[in-house]
Amino acid sequence: MIAIGVASFGILLTAPLKLNSVSQSYRNNAIISMIIITEKFGQLGNRLILFSHFVAFAIEHGFTVANLAFDEYAPLFQTTSRDLFCRYPHQKSSFGRENQNLRWVINSFANTGANLIYCSKINSKLFKCIKIEPNQDCLLDSQYFLKSCEKHKLLLIQGFRFRYEAGLLKHADRVREFFKPQNKHQNNIDNLINHLKQSCEILVGVHIRHGDYRHHQGGKNFFVIEQYLQVMKKVANLFPGREVAFLVCSDAKHDEAKFSELKVFLGNNHLLEDMYSLAKCDLIIGPMSTYSTWASFYGKVPLYRIYNPENQLSLDNFKVYVPGMDYKYPNGLTINSSV
Repeated sequence: MIAIGVASFGILLTAPLKLNSVSQSYRNNAIISMIIITEKFGQLGNRLILFSHFVAFAIEHGFTVANLAFDEYAPLFQTTSRDLFCRYPHQKSSFGRENQNLRWVINSFANTGANLIYCSKINSKLFKCIKIEPNQDCLLDSQYFLKSCEKHKLLLIQGFRFRYEAGLLKHADRVREFFKPQNKHQNNIDNLINHLKQSCEILVGVHIRHGDYRHHQGGKNFFVIEQYLQVMKKVANLFPGREVAFLVCSDAKHDEAKFSELKVFLGNNHLLEDMYSLAKCDLIIGPMSTYSTWASFYGKVPLYRIYNPENQLSLDNFKVYVPGMDYKYPNGLTINSSV
């Protein structure tokens, strides 16, 4: 399997490129053939956000990006499920695309190679590894990154906060198109939402994150059910005389009886289907999380982030989020042309 993985990685590097012509004049100044994301950071929400910024960059500049670190989530989406290397522009692999072990081996090999290149400070025309720490940002439209594209044939990417804000705003709909769920998941989502919307006028998605949030960052974004109910009642009061229902999606199991004071339904208890069900609601509420942020972006649904359940609430507090743009360099550590 390791030998097959290495050979497959070689096929990726030598495969013909499928380029768009959005910015061909810029691309003619660059020698880069591919950007490869090798390092995993976080779960589905984080992976989608990182990938989306690079997809927008690829659309704008005509590059190919391969996200080998998306391997465990690849089967969930129409495009990545058909491509062993999770590339944009989308390409179909002729072999191995249903072999999750092979996907894992390829990513492990590539990420180990990226680590060696980075630690050895290798910086040739052939390849370069750009690695950032969790408290750093790398702007894809910075001179630093654009010059790296001009000077190196292959860029290996490690880290999370790579951002291309203007491009993601510009190409948002094409990015959404790339991340369509597999048909079987989309059918389950549509069936659930269509059924629920027949029983209400306003459907509010509720993201309850209990698993890791109990201890993450000292539990500051962990709220008990009673606190979620407190916020849900405030939302219902924003629509007097109208039938409001709530779709609760969570990483923990909950008893519907706990929500008996309101009209509440539970999601499908599936990682992707819950996220994309939230994206089809009229409003979303939830704690600070890339999971609900992606749902807001994908479905263009206004989201209210719960920071303090005691806070007053109005419709003005809801907004559609663009992934990653709310992480605005809080530590001032930005990789740019001066690095």
